[in-house]
Amino acid sequence: MVKLIQLSDLHLVPPGKLTSKVLDTNAILEETINEILRKQDYFGQIEGLLVTGDISDDGSRDSYLSAYEKLIKLIESNMSIATNSFGINGTPSVFVNGKKISSLDYQEMLDEIK
Repeated sequence: MVKLIQLSDLHLVPPGKLTSKVLDTNAILEETINEILRKQDYFGQIEGLLVTGDISDDGSRDSYLSAYEKLIKLIESNMSIATNSFGINGTPSVFVNGKKISSLDYQEMLDEIK
């Protein structure tokens, strides 16, 4: 059986701002990732990470960068995700709006966001 982690509707805004003037979604994602990392022994080998729904609440470059920085921490800390599901030789694959990108061209994709 394949074990996946699914995170949905992150609705991130730039760090230091609140979603809908109420929620610190960056802190919520960080706490969620830390909890997953603390429970790795319980979960066992995780083979994939699905991030669905709205990643950004405002579409800003900083919100997408924040998402990438937090999610890559989860991927890199669980090398079975990186090597088994996300790419070849431990290189994670990242998809944004159906377009496959890598950490090397993530900056280029962010530069396209207005």
